[in-house]
Amino acid sequence: MSLLSDSFLTPNGLAFSPDETVLYIDDTRRRHIRAFDLLPNGQLAKQTDRVFAELIGPEPACPTA
Repeated sequence: MSLLSDSFLTPNGLAFSPDETVLYIDDTRRRHIRAFDLLPNGQLAKQTDRVFAELIGPEPACPTA
C-alpha cells in the first residue's frame, strides 16, 4: 500500500471510468470530485490531477455553498 495523494481533506469514495483509464475521488469537505488519469501499468499519473465536478448548487442532493 502506498499514499497516492495527501492533498484531500476528506476523501470519500472512488470510481473508475468505464474504460478504467481515469480514477475519480470525491473530496466531501471541498465539495468536488477530482480526476486522475491512470498510466498503462495502473499507476496514478499525479500530474493529471484536476477538478472533474463541483458539488455546489440548489439541486436536490447537492450541498449548498
